[in-house]
Amino acid sequence: VGSNNTCRDNFKRQHLANAQRILFMSILDVSFVICDADARGCAIRFASKGFVDLFGHPLNTCIGKTYGPFVGCLSIVGSGKTGLQSLAKTNGLSVNVVEKGFKYLMCQVKEQYARIRNNSDLTGCALQLNQKQDGTVFVCEMRLEKKMHPLTGWPFYLVVQRDISEFVSIPQLIQAAACGEYDALVQRFDIASNQLLAPFRSTEGANALHETARAMWQSS
Repeated sequence: VGSNNTCRDNFKRQHLANAQRILFMSILDVSFVICDADARGCAIRFASKGFVDLFGHPLNTCIGKTYGPFVGCLSIVGSGKTGLQSLAKTNGLSVNVVEKGFKYLMCQVKEQYARIRNNSDLTGCALQLNQKQDGTVFVCEMRLEKKMHPLTGWPFYLVVQRDISEFVSIPQLIQAAACGEYDALVQRFDIASNQLLAPFRSTEGANALHETARAMWQSS
């Protein structure tokens, strides 16, 4: 009987370990980054396979980068007014509307970070224009949460992304941001937030996230 119990326990442990590995691999398919809350600019410490696939940047070029200048709105305006003029022309908008929209979008990201900085129970939500390595600009739904590793106490941000260009066009987002209709647009996606963060909500998913964060913290 003792031998049978030992075999059963070993099988359970092996099955659990396999299940955790499968869950971890499924989480990696989600586009997300782990950002160091203590580092200047909240530097990216980990990027998932899903993030690499979505943005096209090699993994080794992601680590240490600040999100905004790397793939966010700042990556688009980094080249100065030329980038905004090109975006305006491509999408049939005036440069004035694009500039106003971008200013609002960038302020929204800062507000969301400020909102969750001192309250880990809150989830930040932002619709943004992000840019891939090949220069493609797309509408990105972002969900942000501040986490604290249960053992190390290391604070970090979980930032999850989803391409929603199929539902919201670039002109639609810019015009909403420039004309005071941004909040209404964001509210349309509040229900979907649970789906976007669902892989991290379960106990197993949270453990996998914290294990990833711990490994990144130790290697930094």
